[in-house]
Amino acid sequence: MADVFEYAVVTEQGLALQAKVAAGGNIEFTKVKTGTGTVEPVLLQNQTDVSQPVQEFPFNLEPAFNTKGQGEVVLNIVITNDEVTTGYDCYQLGVFATDPDDGEILYAIIQGEKPLPIPAMDATG
Repeated sequence: MADVFEYAVVTEQGLALQAKVAAGGNIEFTKVKTGTGTVEPVLLQNQTDVSQPVQEFPFNLEPAFNTKGQGEVVLNIVITNDEVTTGYDCYQLGVFATDPDDGEILYAIIQGEKPLPIPAMDATG
């Protein structure tokens, strides 16, 4: 996917959450959403949802992330075309997390200039 998504940012809401947990605590990642829309890359940090959402996927792997050190984590994201009746072009992926004050927020978002094609389920054989 590194060839597909050129832009990746932690959103304003994500930065606020990082500040809240900086003194101790964890970030609970909740889900990933795909979107077919795009925005100017300079506006990604201000988004509160993906543009034109299509699918969402909970983190269902234990653990949902692995610590790499130095404040980095690797999130295991599984995107499927289960229940997709019409294929679509995915331009955005949003990572959501729980904020203790604001509930579920868009923590980070990635966007590509070229889409990641998500075929209809029956088109994959």
